[in-house]
Amino acid sequence: MKLFLKVLGGQELTYTYDDSTTTVNEVKKFLVTKLNKPLSQIKLVYKGKTLAAEKRLSDYNIQDQAKLHVAVKKTLISSSLKEEQVTPTKPKYKPEELWSKLSEVLAKNYGPDESAVIMMQFRKDYECMLKTLSLDDIERIAEKNLTT
Repeated sequence: MKLFLKVLGGQELTYTYDDSTTTVNEVKKFLVTKLNKPLSQIKLVYKGKTLAAEKRLSDYNIQDQAKLHVAVKKTLISSSLKEEQVTPTKPKYKPEELWSKLSEVLAKNYGPDESAVIMMQFRKDYECMLKTLSLDDIERIAEKNLTT
């Protein structure tokens, strides 16, 4: 039986196992050898749920050819490197500014009642879209924004 392991960052690995008694910890140990990361920094996710190391794959109803997402936690930076580290830049826009600006634009083109209804529906749609993003979607967005 095979599992496809998608590492956040693009790499995809295949893990072959024999039976349904295989534990999540065994898969993590395989990843330790392939990724050269400590066991404590590897997290497996299936259908939005983080997998517990002591449980079996069958406990999560993971079948042959399933795709698991692998998140690798970042290592702590030593104190000497922290001093040299550049502080992260602030985002260009704050969420409040976005909603305010959008309200202004809508008010110019629609009446007060219509713009309020449009704004309310837009916020609902926005929140719904955020909730339905998959890890692959988040990875693509992050990759696009981090490489430009």
